[in-house]
Amino acid sequence: MNRTQIGLLNFHFSNNNYGAVLQTYALQQALEAIGYYAENIDLKPKTYWKSKIVEMILGKPFEKFRNKYLNISDRSFFQVTNDFKEYTYKYPALIVGSDQVWRPSYCEFPKAYFLDFAQETQIKVSYAASFGIDYWENNAEIDSYKELISLFHAVSVREDSGVTLCRNIFNVEAMHVLDPTLLVDKRAYDALLIQKKDTERKIVYYKLDQDQDFVESIAFLSEKLNVTSEDIYYEEKKILGKTYKKFKSVSNWISAIANAELVVTDSYHCVCFALIFEKNFVYYINKNNRGLTRIQSLLGLLNLEDKIVSSLDEIKEKFRQDSNNINYSDINKKIATLKNISYHFLKEALNKIK
Repeated sequence: MNRTQIGLLNFHFSNNNYGAVLQTYALQQALEAIGYYAENIDLKPKTYWKSKIVEMILGKPFEKFRNKYLNISDRSFFQVTNDFKEYTYKYPALIVGSDQVWRPSYCEFPKAYFLDFAQETQIKVSYAASFGIDYWENNAEIDSYKELISLFHAVSVREDSGVTLCRNIFNVEAMHVLDPTLLVDKRAYDALLIQKKDTERKIVYYKLDQDQDFVESIAFLSEKLNVTSEDIYYEEKKILGKTYKKFKSVSNWISAIANAELVVTDSYHCVCFALIFEKNFVYYINKNNRGLTRIQSLLGLLNLEDKIVSSLDEIKEKFRQDSNNINYSDINKKIATLKNISYHFLKEALNKIK
């Protein structure tokens, strides 16, 4: 039996963002679970080649993951042309999301992520699209974006602030849904995990901005919990006198979280995987509050706002009495309810396909 083909538009092409490729994998899995064939439309920014060359030098961890686990369109595009529009017409439905696809400054082709290339007959859906911040940053072209979003058959966003933006800026009602990584069952990640070879208890940390206060926080936690620590962001490699970032494989990254005693991060998706694997975690605010709106929305849904810290002093206070563990029995019940709402949105949106 042939399954209906859905075209996905997201940041699957990233060569340095674990969340981008893993949320792509998760949405693909979720759509297949409800009877569709999901294919990621290979629209890439021109800057892709720069990161691609570096990745080829350092082992291609993200490319290997894509080749093994993602359904990618058989053609690649580096601009939105008539040829691109004709090619994508084969999909009866298009889904944009998840990730910060509705943040114009993050996209080389921002209007493509509002499906400006779509045909009138195609079903247009956003799933867990994120504006990244709690305000609209491109007022100069707001009318054209308003028109594009009004053509969507179903709109969902990842943050509660996105619901407000859609209503107040774009005059559109949006559903607040789960990030795709939280939508699928934990078993969906079993194929990605590397079997644990040792039983060493570890703190794993994944922080984009590391200052002295953060370094001292990790040292304090290691001593307090009597465990070692591991940075799972990247290691620096020098090649011909130039320094490059060498990233772990996607499987190594996700496995490190799955086996951790404690996860410390300033990453939205790292928190998602701490939740999936039922890990104790701390979200450590970065210097510019980057991503704070996003994480407050997620942790607010789960009544876990107390996992957000901004200093060594706060870390010490939280871990003074106990290990600050989480009652995952309650958390999983809340996530299960949100999963049902999110799956219902997807099913209803795609039922519009004729």
